Amino acid sequence: MPTGPLPPDQVLDSALAAFLAAMHAYLPVLLIWGIALLSAAVFCGLGYALLQAITTHDWFGMLMNMAWAFARVLIIYMVYDNFQAIGSIFPTMGKAVGWQVAGLSPASTTPSNLYSMGLTIVGQLFWARHLGSWFNLVADAEFLILIVLTMMAWFAAAARFMFTLIETEWVFIKGAVTVCFAAFPNTFATLENWAVQMLRVGIRLIATLLIIAIAILLARGWTTALVALGKTINTNPVVFAAIQFSEAYLVYWAVWHLPQQAGAIVTSGASTGGITEDQPGREPHSAVTSAYTAGAKALIS
Repeated sequence: MPTGPLPPDQVLDSALAAFLAAMHAYLPVLLIWGIALLSAAVFCGLGYALLQAITTHDWFGMLMNMAWAFARVLIIYMVYDNFQAIGSIFPTMGKAVGWQVAGLSPASTTPSNLYSMGLTIVGQLFWARHLGSWFNLVADAEFLILIVLTMMAWFAAAARFMFTLIETEWVFIKGAVTVCFAAFPNTFATLENWAVQMLRVGIRLIATLLIIAIAILLARGWTTALVALGKTINTNPVVFAAIQFSEAYLVYWAVWHLPQQAGAIVTSGASTGGITEDQPGREPHSAVTSAYTAGAKALIS
């Protein structure tokens, strides 16, 4: 058993920083590809609409169709032109609201800091048990199992927090290659869905930060109580270990479930064509969309 305090964790924060840095390094390339794909979609869509107008002699329908197509494309180009600012609104909002409401600094609300709080509790139990331990195989086995489970619960909560931060950035960055497919009427809802997803992860991040702040404050109280108990923990170490495991599991459960319920409040209208779904001339674009889908399936298969 360790005789001193367990060292604070730095692995989770390092992994998070490396992962986010790698994703942001590829963002400029993804934006270039997104704009290129958008240009190709616009060329094919307008060309098909013109071909349909020539074959059916529906020139008015072609003009209306192209007008709405240009409106959609302008919206998408505006999004790409301000992608960094627009895409970071919800993640930044989530972090700012969560930190301010929780009353903690960004440096204190990190995955490694949360896990380190758990390591401090585990280290205190180990230290007290080491000072007053006696030879009791059953009690030692129960104590060690509960301590390992406590450490795993804190690690799982911290890992879930880290995954939430990664998901927030991932939803933003993946928009660079998904928003471009909103150029067609039947896929214009892609832009709406992307915005809704960012809002959901922003709300989940706010909820997660609030729970993390509560967990950190509670963990400080638990640590203070264990320090005050000292060697008297050995009067019934299994009970104290079971209490700490229950508290750690409660933190893990809250971090895992409650933010998901908060994000589920945000719903989408599930529109299939957005602002253009009732406009004339959308059939050619629907045909183009079907052709793209069939071609993609053929390539995949």
